[in-house]
Amino acid sequence: MLKKITFGHTMMLVLVLYMAFILSFVFRITLSELVADDYYSQEIQYQSVIDSKKNYNSLKNKPIITSINNEIKIIFPLEFNVKNINKGTIELFRPSDAKRDTKFPILLDDNNIQRIPTLNLLKGKYYFILDWLTGNKRYYFKTKLKV
Repeated sequence: MLKKITFGHTMMLVLVLYMAFILSFVFRITLSELVADDYYSQEIQYQSVIDSKKNYNSLKNKPIITSINNEIKIIFPLEFNVKNINKGTIELFRPSDAKRDTKFPILLDDNNIQRIPTLNLLKGKYYFILDWLTGNKRYYFKTKLKV
């Protein structure tokens, strides 16, 4: 015998599907690893990051960042070059998987360009962090980047 699907059955099915959708959304968010292991020490040093962001924002000419043809290309302004960047890093932070985070030293070529190949990177969303020191002035820039 076949039973008829009633209004009550339909409402119960809709509620179950809605709850499954919400639970899957919550589950995906909890898998995201947005907090660093050493967040407390990073919090203490955050004033330095705020000052470095201000330094970056005050630049007349900022680095140009593009992601095309299986590479990330960073073009630094002429005032920054191999000789006056004391130290610096480029970090690709993947919020969904900390094991996929990568860090590169800033190594500019003669044209003030750094290229980072993306063939070995998992496709998706990253946070691109550019952090460098010139003299005793630090610069910090963070943006979202899709690889």
